[in-house]
Amino acid sequence: MNEGKTPEATIQTEANVGEKISECTDIEYLRTLAEGLFQIIEDIDTMSDIAKGDDKFYRSRVEKYQKKRWKLGVITDGYDVFRLHQPKSSSALKMK
Repeated sequence: MNEGKTPEATIQTEANVGEKISECTDIEYLRTLAEGLFQIIEDIDTMSDIAKGDDKFYRSRVEKYQKKRWKLGVITDGYDVFRLHQPKSSSALKMK
């Protein structure tokens, strides 16, 4: 499942992989995941305002921010997104 994926994703084992996000019924988890992903988009949007005219700086910041998605407790095989087994509380997904 992990071949050709990000370094963060390749350290995960099959045992850590849970259900497909599309089949998840944990509303609190899905809400927290959506909020985390939206925050990443907001951060990238803000960076576009800060980095006006400096494409190299902007691209380096986007690379940093887009990697945060792997801290949200998900993994992908390139086709589907899966939940990683997490502690009982969805608060573990909160972005720092």
